Amino acid sequence: MTEKKPPIIRMNGKKTKTNRNNDLKKKSMIHHEHASALEDSDKNERIPTFDRNHSLDEYDRKYAANIKKLGNVKPIIVAAVSAVVIGICLGIIMLNMFDGIDDGTNSEIEHTTASNTDTNTQDSEQTLSSITLQPIHAFVLQAGVFSTEANASQWSEKYQKAGFPTTIWQRDDQFFLLAGIAETKKQAESLKANFADFDIYVKEWNTKETEKQFTQPGNEWISSFAELWHESLKTISAQETVSAEAWQNLLDGYPKQAEKLSPFFEQISDSRKKFEGTNMANEQIFLIDQWRQFELHVLN
Repeated sequence: MTEKKPPIIRMNGKKTKTNRNNDLKKKSMIHHEHASALEDSDKNERIPTFDRNHSLDEYDRKYAANIKKLGNVKPIIVAAVSAVVIGICLGIIMLNMFDGIDDGTNSEIEHTTASNTDTNTQDSEQTLSSITLQPIHAFVLQAGVFSTEANASQWSEKYQKAGFPTTIWQRDDQFFLLAGIAETKKQAESLKANFADFDIYVKEWNTKETEKQFTQPGNEWISSFAELWHESLKTISAQETVSAEAWQNLLDGYPKQAEKLSPFFEQISDSRKKFEGTNMANEQIFLIDQWRQFELHVLN
């Protein structure tokens, strides 16, 4: 049997002999290596790994389901929000309406209260209330005592010509001619020295405590008069000028509700005009005259 010749193969223009057996061996070795590689690969694949629990398709399905649920809930959410907004708007409108009603009601109540207050104030101003008028005490310069007013007036003219103003005060059917006033007897004695050519007597003079009834404004005004009169007496006794402004303020503050005191108020006004801007002797007569009118129109 003849030996088979190896086939001749041309590679890159050159002849090359190949040995079949060698080729078979090489193929066998290559196959064996490939099998080993596959076996190693299988071993590597057997190493445990963390598998994904969900595939991408399953995640998409769940996402789509959630979107679908949200789509079902969305109308409910929109309706709820709309209801809240509408409720708030209606609440604001109602509050404004009630505020307007309350304002109107409060205005009516305030107006009614003010009217009632004014009415009560007017009633209290017209209602008579008691007041205790304290006694007034001073020392006067008595220029004479007469049984008739005519005789007293004649002597008053004589004093007036000599530069001494006087006033006539009637008491107990007698007419007293008075030429000056002071707070104390000593001060009155000092004034007496000015009448060298006349017989002057220092006499204690007073009005008693009396309880009267006037309106509340009238009580306040007559109390102010008594206070101002005493202050003026102290001023004159200290050889100082009486405040014309204080007396004018008293006249300006006379309340219209004090109708019972109207004659006394008018007399003060007339006397103040008569003696305003005169000397201290005239101011003394002014005080005596106010005291006299006080007894005549207020105490009696």
